[in-house]
Amino acid sequence: MNKIVLKMAGAFLALILVAALGAYVLTFAKPFAPPPGLPKLGQVTDFTLTERTGKDITNRDLLGKVWVANFIFTACGGPCPTLSQHFAALQKEIAGHTDVRLVSFSVNPTGDTPPVLTKYATKYGADPQRWLFVTGEKVPVYTLIETSFKLVAQPNYDPKAPPSEKFIHSTRLVLVDRTGAIRGYYDGLLPETYPKLKADIDRLLKEPTPNAPSLTISCPQCYP
Repeated sequence: MNKIVLKMAGAFLALILVAALGAYVLTFAKPFAPPPGLPKLGQVTDFTLTERTGKDITNRDLLGKVWVANFIFTACGGPCPTLSQHFAALQKEIAGHTDVRLVSFSVNPTGDTPPVLTKYATKYGADPQRWLFVTGEKVPVYTLIETSFKLVAQPNYDPKAPPSEKFIHSTRLVLVDRTGAIRGYYDGLLPETYPKLKADIDRLLKEPTPNAPSLTISCPQCYP
């Protein structure tokens, strides 16, 4: 009889402990939440520029792609070689992703013609399907960099500046998602930047793919 009573008491005590533990968890334990996504820091505005192939490239050509921008000029003797070397390494890291692009914007629109950019791109082994080099007229290029990317790009007005220092520009990288939203800024000169950048690219690739925007074509003569 005593054994039965002890077993019942033990079972009752166990139930009390389980109930108490459940109440504690419900009251004090923090619910699991997935890590927050990358913030949206701005939107790339419309642009039409020229790729090293001589073909026009617009922001709409990059919709549906995750892409990273940097800012260089081919005669640069300072940070640009380092930026381009890092992009060359990153190009290998993203080789398995057909929907990721690297885009180098020249801040020397006059000097960096498509043939000049092609020669520079070849030097760094740039795949024309993955790593784009973009130039254009001075005003549209600088306006895009300053108003969309919120970064610095301007001539160096020091008359004594050598050709390798003729332009002043940011060394930051800009991560852009499939919708053209800016999702991150990174120091392009630091080696430790790139593992974090690659991880953030992977995060954006896992986000739901937005529907492609519809195009409205105005062509009265095309219809009866």
